[in-house]
Amino acid sequence: MKSFSTPTTVEMPALVAGTDYSIYLCADGVLRASDNHSTLTTFAGISRKIGGFHFDLGSSILASSIWDDKFRPQAPNPRGMFLLPDLCWVDIYLLGRDHHINGTSKAGVKIADGENAASFPRVPGQRLTGTSLTACRVATTANITLSAPQTIDGVAVVAGNRVLVKDQSTASQNGVYLVAAGAWTRATDANTGAKIPFGIAIPISEGTVGTGQTFYHVTDPGYQFAVEVGTTPLAFTLGYHNNCHWWTVVGVLAAHGKELLSGNEYCLASSGITEGISTTTDQVNTGRFVGLTSKLGMEQAAGAMNVWGSDGLIPQADAVQIYGGSWNSGISAGSRSANNLNPSLFYDSVGARGRCDHLILV
Repeated sequence: MKSFSTPTTVEMPALVAGTDYSIYLCADGVLRASDNHSTLTTFAGISRKIGGFHFDLGSSILASSIWDDKFRPQAPNPRGMFLLPDLCWVDIYLLGRDHHINGTSKAGVKIADGENAASFPRVPGQRLTGTSLTACRVATTANITLSAPQTIDGVAVVAGNRVLVKDQSTASQNGVYLVAAGAWTRATDANTGAKIPFGIAIPISEGTVGTGQTFYHVTDPGYQFAVEVGTTPLAFTLGYHNNCHWWTVVGVLAAHGKELLSGNEYCLASSGITEGISTTTDQVNTGRFVGLTSKLGMEQAAGAMNVWGSDGLIPQADAVQIYGGSWNSGISAGSRSANNLNPSLFYDSVGARGRCDHLILV
């Protein structure tokens, strides 16, 4: 076992602003930092990751982000977080759309919000059912007439074939159907809301576009307690990104071992910004805006994007809180800004930020 009795220099690469670095104890006894977070292969022998830090957008090592094996966030991935003393660890950056690739806190990535499908966050696997329907032969690529044999995605379907209909102009017509000589009927394993829960998978066997693809039922979870097949607009998608409402972001953060901030945590984490200012335009990507970096290093801390919170009434009943104010909030934005919002709604001005407890070793 290697030990250090005196302060020891860490060998640094050329540091890049907005980047996380892991620190490795290498086989030759040298401590080295690297932006490779899986393994350090530059030097022969076994290396062990023992800590890390964030090099912030001001080109400084963010002191509050430094962690090691015994002093770190409880979340599995400690990168992109800073310590809120005596409380918790908080994400430096707003939640990004592709958190499954970049983690929940990374500079320069597209912010997850409720503007449109291009900004909705990806739904994590934990929110999917892990179950699937019997495969469909094909999936539609456009609005169709729901009757008679026809050609769909290059395949001539015949009576008895299963078809995933997902592109109807009237979305309540979407679903899984059986081809018939006359009017098509819904497949009996997909003709009620209880049979097609959120996240159920539907494999596709054939088609110019669809061969080998799997679609997921992602009808807005706000409907999920009362999906009525034939009445509720149904949505099926490959990427299973979903509207950025409270329900989605809670699931996203939980998949990373994180939660939403409470009002008290948010207020303290965003302390030190210039109060009463906003960015005036949608920032689109995570980054830095003058005056909106907190004293502990939280970027776009307020006045850029409201963030969903953990405080409020029972979510199913009425509303939960959002904090900070958005890019169009003007003087109302700030570290103490808070409003209520129905958890099933989503807007281009509401995103999320994660937090987790400090790791307690036993």
